[in-house]
Amino acid sequence: DSGRGPRYDGPLMKSAWIRGPWTDLVFFSFGWLPALAAFLLAAPGVNRPLLISAVLFFNFLHRHLTLPLAYADPEEFRRRRIRYVLLPVFFAVLAAALLRHSREAFLVLAALSVLWPMFHSVQQKVGLLRIYSRKGGPSRPWVDRLFVWSCFAALLFHLGASPAVRAQAASLAAAGRWLARVLDAAGPAVPILAWTALALALGSTLLFVRQGFTAAKGLFALSILVLYGIFL
Repeated sequence: DSGRGPRYDGPLMKSAWIRGPWTDLVFFSFGWLPALAAFLLAAPGVNRPLLISAVLFFNFLHRHLTLPLAYADPEEFRRRRIRYVLLPVFFAVLAAALLRHSREAFLVLAALSVLWPMFHSVQQKVGLLRIYSRKGGPSRPWVDRLFVWSCFAALLFHLGASPAVRAQAASLAAAGRWLARVLDAAGPAVPILAWTALALALGSTLLFVRQGFTAAKGLFALSILVLYGIFL
């Protein structure tokens, strides 16, 4: 469901879960909790960079395991052959050109490489929520989309409005220093955007709840809010 279609008013499907309660809760809703618990419960002497490396390893692995879904599937590759062949070459040339041109230009590309996975991850939340909504009965796609994205915007702008967060980001990497400069230049606009996004998030949550939801949909929505809350 692209989220741009008409309201779905069909009957409830046989099951409100995608695969089943335990499978959905472990793999779709709360599968990230064990990794978080490992960080929170680790003893002071534990090598935290090792934990980070383990998370990055699985993240790297799962991304590249998806490549065969595109390149080893004859039908899928045939439908988007030009895109699959030319886009990797284009982005490799673009990265090399920006790196050669200036360090600042490459930092912009690096920032985009962070923003894209964020967009991709949030859109995954939207897509799964749409599945639960369709299986649960009548729903409006734009309400689900607004709920997920407005809550994410509230999180993002509130983090950006925090001087402590900006200082910490600037201390970690060059991209963080660049981002801190951009946010400092925006001045009071960032706190205004943060509170505006929070008001929109509260309103969209009320709309979302009024649509009604099953236990499966409600638990998945809760997992999104818990994840956002932990980041905050």
